[in-house]
Amino acid sequence: MADLKTYRAKRRFNVTTEPEGAASPAAREEGPVFVVQKHAARRLHYDFRLEIDGVLKSWAVPEGPCLDSKVRRLAVQTEDHPLEYGRFEGRIPAGEYGAGVVIVWDRGPWVTLADDPLEALKGGELKMRLAGEKLRGGWTLVRLNKDPKNWLLIKERDDEVRRLEDYDVLAAEPRSVLSGLTVEDLKRAAAPADKPRPARPKPERIAGAKKAPMPKAVSPQLASAADAPPAGEGWLHELKYDGYRTIVRIENGEARLFTRNKHDWTQRYRALAEAFRALDCTSALIDGEVTVQNPRGVTSIDLLETALSEGRDGDLTFFAFDLPYLDGYDLSGAKLIDRKTALEGLLAPHINARSLIQLSEHFTGDGAELFAHACRMGLEGVISKRADAPYVQGRTKTWLKIKRAYVGEFVVVGYTLTTPKRIAAFLIAEEGGDGELVFVGRVTCPSEAISDLWLPKLAARKVAQGMPMKAPVPKPIWTEPAATARVAFNSRAPDGAPRQPVLLGLTPYRKPMRSSKPRLVADRDLAAIRLTNPDRKMFGTKDVTKLDIAVYYARVGDWMLPDLLRRPLSLIRCPSGEREDCFYQRHAFAGLPPGVETIPLAVEKGREDYIYVETAAGFLGLTQFGAIEFHPWGCRIDDPDHPDRFVVDLDPDPALDWGHVCAAAEQLRDTLKQLGFEPFIRTTGGKGLHLVMALAPGKVDWANLRSFAQAFAASAAHDAPNVFTANPKMESRKGRIYVDYLRNVRGSSAIASYSLRANERFTVATPIAWEELRTLEGPRAFDRKSVPQRLSRLAKDPWDGLDSSASDISRKARQSVGLKT
Repeated sequence: MADLKTYRAKRRFNVTTEPEGAASPAAREEGPVFVVQKHAARRLHYDFRLEIDGVLKSWAVPEGPCLDSKVRRLAVQTEDHPLEYGRFEGRIPAGEYGAGVVIVWDRGPWVTLADDPLEALKGGELKMRLAGEKLRGGWTLVRLNKDPKNWLLIKERDDEVRRLEDYDVLAAEPRSVLSGLTVEDLKRAAAPADKPRPARPKPERIAGAKKAPMPKAVSPQLASAADAPPAGEGWLHELKYDGYRTIVRIENGEARLFTRNKHDWTQRYRALAEAFRALDCTSALIDGEVTVQNPRGVTSIDLLETALSEGRDGDLTFFAFDLPYLDGYDLSGAKLIDRKTALEGLLAPHINARSLIQLSEHFTGDGAELFAHACRMGLEGVISKRADAPYVQGRTKTWLKIKRAYVGEFVVVGYTLTTPKRIAAFLIAEEGGDGELVFVGRVTCPSEAISDLWLPKLAARKVAQGMPMKAPVPKPIWTEPAATARVAFNSRAPDGAPRQPVLLGLTPYRKPMRSSKPRLVADRDLAAIRLTNPDRKMFGTKDVTKLDIAVYYARVGDWMLPDLLRRPLSLIRCPSGEREDCFYQRHAFAGLPPGVETIPLAVEKGREDYIYVETAAGFLGLTQFGAIEFHPWGCRIDDPDHPDRFVVDLDPDPALDWGHVCAAAEQLRDTLKQLGFEPFIRTTGGKGLHLVMALAPGKVDWANLRSFAQAFAASAAHDAPNVFTANPKMESRKGRIYVDYLRNVRGSSAIASYSLRANERFTVATPIAWEELRTLEGPRAFDRKSVPQRLSRLAKDPWDGLDSSASDISRKARQSVGLKT
């Protein structure tokens, strides 16, 4: 491992909060990361860092990285930094080396194109692929001959290139990818004063506390949904966590942890229970959320469920946010702010950066600003709470939850100003049913830097006549379509306006192509279903019924059926509406609806009858039988011996960062293109991704496809053993992505595009365009609510051209994966 002596010699760790670095870094399940930190020191610059050999190899880039391949930026190599530095943000005190403020401007996984990155650096050239939130695609570091410390950072020519005059990523994206802050935000913040540790709470002195025995059971206080954070004083705002709500009960020297429904999960949370036993109290009830955080510090229920299923309770973090009982006193009648102060005092001696228990920080002031930060960071939203309110079991109006539910793309058609040189808001529109743009609202410009970048471009495209507005906007300045705005919002008003919109990013406008889907599902098809128990609640949810499932499939049928009709089909059926009663249906069953037919097919055990869908009415009729998931074969019934689909199934370790998964998918995409295929991509609605390719009809049999798919998976694992594995055993998947070839075996199937998944969120397997991949939060980004809305606004089918791209498995492709021709 590289040496950190130079790094440590330059810093006084009793003065600066920069990490000293572990002597032996802990084993990490995520792949290597790159980090770009914006450093406002004596001179503003950007620090470009690559994880290599257990440290962050580092370069100072005075002018910052650029997405223009014609622009070469000087990068001066500096001392190696510890891996922990990749998450450092804050103020370096005056008088210290590098004094100033630092934010993590970008971060993500990276893949080297060299066999050994250290040898490549010694040779003076390192090629790489980055998968950050701002920097993506191919990049090269090239050393200059005159000085071994001087390098050039160059963007490779690929789909991620942007001309500097069109888009300056430094100006357009000034915020931290971790905190959402800018360096200006940190500069304005006062230098942190030495804050005394809060005293241990004395519950008898808290106003509103009452001496009382501890209640035998407590139901947590729940928040009511709201469209926006409340304005005005008197509210505390907290980040919303994606985890399991939990009540901790401490008494008689023991700590037990209960779910929201009062189930005792102490055995699942053993490490947390041990941490709570160490608190200095005789009895307490602590309310909070059990979570697992991804490498960016964002909580994820998928990671939590994986950690619990694998028994990794040491990976859990408990965010504590309320204290309704302490040491013989009922604090539920006390003010929230007083309960939180007591909670902080109770936890303070036991909290550090690595502790399993953390205090949920709250913010006062503008809750809308915190909500905007949460959206940009990819968090769920915020919880707003009355500072003076008591703790009340059940749902209340003194706690409000504001969730970021949707992300959409809109066309910028104008703006308003706060001053002649500062944009107040962007006016946004979207296509109506006739293809014309319709004004839908406005979204606030979040920073001066974005205003400076876009005001000249918009001003150059002003037009005299705008579009009609249902709600007045003061002094609108209309433009030709000039940019595409990516906007987070939590719902739509009756007039279509996004509620609580937050601008996530702007890109130059490109006129979309119209998508025209032939009508396959008629209203009469849905009306003709004889649906028994239409109001049956599915999977214990309050708002999803059997009828809702049928209506969903009617809405997406025009998009789903072209690749589902006349293919052998397997189903996941849940006729009782309970998850534990779901089962996999491969063969024909009694009472098939009209429009669902059977076909005898040869399989290993002989010939068996399989079902296929012949008509839209038959497709919808399967919902009467509890069909939730549709899994077609990769062939059609008129030629079952020759597959016309090749599916590469990527099943990642859930602990992997999503950006790492995206980079890996792009790596395989490029490899498959070199082999003569045209890969299309879809989220599975589960853990992974599918790369789907069309095969020329009648050209490939199942045996040849299976051998090629298996060899391709093995080849991917051989070429990038730290990224991929072809071994299905769970221990081989740690920190890697399993490349599953078994979708390409006769009798196997793959989830259909636009099929629901049988889970409580009813996520959806969704085809996407490659450029959308990294904008998603993960493979479960789409659900039954968001997909129909997405389809109604799509300008182009992301899988347009799939069938026309059909190819054979060439001799070159077979040789490339080690097969004999």
